[in-house]
Amino acid sequence: MGRFLTHHRVQHFRCGQTKAQAFPNRGRPAADFAFIQLNPADWLNFLVVDVDREDALMCLMHPGVPQPTWIIENEDTGHAQAGWAIEPVYRGEGARPHPIRYANAVQRSLDHLVDGDPCFTRYLVRNPAADRPAGRVWWGTRKTPWPLGALKAHMAEWIDPLHDEALDGPAAGAWNPGPDFAVEASLPRVPVTDTATAVGRNNALFRTTRRWLWDQWETRGHAPTNAASIAHAQALNAQLSEPLPVAELECLARSAVRQVNAGKGRSTRTSSSDAAHEYLSQMGRRGGRARTDAKVAAAKNNVAHARKARTTQAQRLRAQAAQLRAGGATYEAIATVVGRTARTVMNWLKDATAPVSVHVPEGEIVQATGILPAAPGLLGEAPPAETSSLPLIWSTPGPGPPNHRGWPPCPPLR
Repeated sequence: MGRFLTHHRVQHFRCGQTKAQAFPNRGRPAADFAFIQLNPADWLNFLVVDVDREDALMCLMHPGVPQPTWIIENEDTGHAQAGWAIEPVYRGEGARPHPIRYANAVQRSLDHLVDGDPCFTRYLVRNPAADRPAGRVWWGTRKTPWPLGALKAHMAEWIDPLHDEALDGPAAGAWNPGPDFAVEASLPRVPVTDTATAVGRNNALFRTTRRWLWDQWETRGHAPTNAASIAHAQALNAQLSEPLPVAELECLARSAVRQVNAGKGRSTRTSSSDAAHEYLSQMGRRGGRARTDAKVAAAKNNVAHARKARTTQAQRLRAQAAQLRAGGATYEAIATVVGRTARTVMNWLKDATAPVSVHVPEGEIVQATGILPAAPGLLGEAPPAETSSLPLIWSTPGPGPPNHRGWPPCPPLR
């Protein structure tokens, strides 16, 4: 466990008590969390497999499998995870692509050998060094990290002793990285096809390189690096009749890496093939022909009917609000009745004018539109009989108490 924590050596990592949690570490030790982020963004320290089978331990203890650094088993389901501490592989800025591809090949071979989950992201794994681990833990006896070459050699040299060459053909080792590693190591070169357009050579190279970086990330899990981007851009540049200068080429290649790392320029197409583009184009053309004149007329007619219905309802509610306001109701009370906000009711009635038909308390300000505040009649009391027929600004018969600002009231209007 101590060797595991020493080899982890990640200061800032994600962690949690369940696999659905990935909280930033706030300086607490890694042993406090049942699930932990093993590898940082720039380094690969561990290879991990996730075996979702009831006999996961039997798969991991196969003699063709190199001895794991740890195995942690979910006792409820029998599933297990295993990890191998490896000599660190740098995959950050300026990393060499070959060690990264080599590590990916070893990881795929381990997955195939133990029937691991191919969709396992390996971002957050069960922490074998936790004080309360999420499963039963077995530690290996190896005291040093595995070199990638040693892992490959162990799988390649193991031969099934029960293999019968007469029946099953030539014997093969346990090394099976899936796609041919030599083929995968060769960088595919996508030709630059849009240099004759108005975008120009530099934009064409930039877009093609960025699209290739996205394809590498999505299909093979290769993080974009400046070295790979520059190598690909140089191969594309060699196809041009008038190649770009080296300095400009390296600048746009690094810019493509920065944009991919920032999540920009990701293609929205479903596949990198031209067949997908043609399929989507056909779908668009079919949808365009289906938009007939009758459908357009019906859609416009429906919009007109809906607009008319909304206008009629708004006029009815506005008339009801004006009637309630004339009766002395407050904006809040009217808004509750008509099902709108008080601000909407105020906008409806801001241009309305109504004669003053209720008594205004001494010192109260009346709106300039002549619409009065709530009258006592709304609360069940009859309004006073004495009313005025003119809109008032101040209704103060004489000097009265100060208003809410503490100023003396204005003299009465003559």
